[in-house]
Amino acid sequence: RLRTVTGVQTCALPICRRRKEGLAGMDGQTRMSFLQEWMNDNKQMLDKQMGVGQGLKYLSGIMFTPSVGKTVVPHLQKVFQADGCHVNFGKYTIYSAYGSAADGSMFPISFAILFGNENKLGWGRFWEFTIRNYPCLNHPDVTIITDQDKGSVSALQQYVPDAHHFFCSWHRRGNVLKKCQGGKGFYSGFWFFNLLLNCTNNAEIQRCREDLQNYIPVHALEYLSRV
Repeated sequence: RLRTVTGVQTCALPICRRRKEGLAGMDGQTRMSFLQEWMNDNKQMLDKQMGVGQGLKYLSGIMFTPSVGKTVVPHLQKVFQADGCHVNFGKYTIYSAYGSAADGSMFPISFAILFGNENKLGWGRFWEFTIRNYPCLNHPDVTIITDQDKGSVSALQQYVPDAHHFFCSWHRRGNVLKKCQGGKGFYSGFWFFNLLLNCTNNAEIQRCREDLQNYIPVHALEYLSRV
């Protein structure tokens, strides 16, 4: 089950093939032996394509910013956005941050493609790199909008402590709908959240809570008190 492509013998995905044929999966030791044998068989081509040397290391990720960023970013509006998502190759996550110019167009600030899932470690590396290049983001006049990923929240508190943190309304509505359940009808948690969102001050929010607390499900009130 080997075929040759551009001079390299490549395996026909033995794990998937075994599953398709109804065979038991390989244990870890067998799998490692198979991969090691494949690497030995194709060592010459791998050395040619990837380089030769004992100092080679596994690439855990890359981080980069636009070349004009340090000139442009200080003049952007003071509201920035950041998000992360899985990429469609390997087990990598892409992290990104961008801001808005005066004409409403978006400007990319910083990017990172890091090995592993979206978590505090990845966000920490991303924000440490970003603030090192753009220290102006760590300022009380700056607001950074993210989703409710816990790793993102913790990393911002550690690396961008002076900026204000705001949760994305779209992500928050989705979480409210999921956690509170009950749909979008009158007196549901989702309906109540949107009502509170339209309040213009703390006194109005408190008045809405007091007037409607007997009509809103208890679990929805408890959840909304934490967001």
